Amino acid sequence: MVNKMYKILLVIIFTLFLLSCNNSTEPNNSDSLKLIFSSDKSNGSAPLTVKFTGKIEGDTEGIIGRVPDYFFFSQIGMTVIPYSIPDTTQALNNTWSSEITYPTSGEFKAVLLYQGKKEGENFNLLSDTLFIKVN
Repeated sequence: MVNKMYKILLVIIFTLFLLSCNNSTEPNNSDSLKLIFSSDKSNGSAPLTVKFTGKIEGDTEGIIGRVPDYFFFSQIGMTVIPYSIPDTTQALNNTWSSEITYPTSGEFKAVLLYQGKKEGENFNLLSDTLFIKVN
């Protein structure tokens, strides 16, 4: 009887432990920043024009940076779209958009990169990767 009670107690403790675990991969820090990257199309026929949009979520107070340009690396099939830090920075623009035309068929990856400054410290934010398929 005592052995059975210990087993039940262990099951209850283990269940409470599992319920207390956080299943989110998001940081718990409310000051953290996240770079959200999306596109209006993920596939189509060449030439394919895709509108990309980006947004920074989180505590953006005191951040400086600038509107980005993009680079296309055909050798690795990746479009890296950076926000760069110029000599003179400006206040953060929380939202951004740009259109890119893929002239030939292939499978491409697009990533948004934000480089900013907060309280004099440089930081980088990298978005999730988007996949674009051009027929």
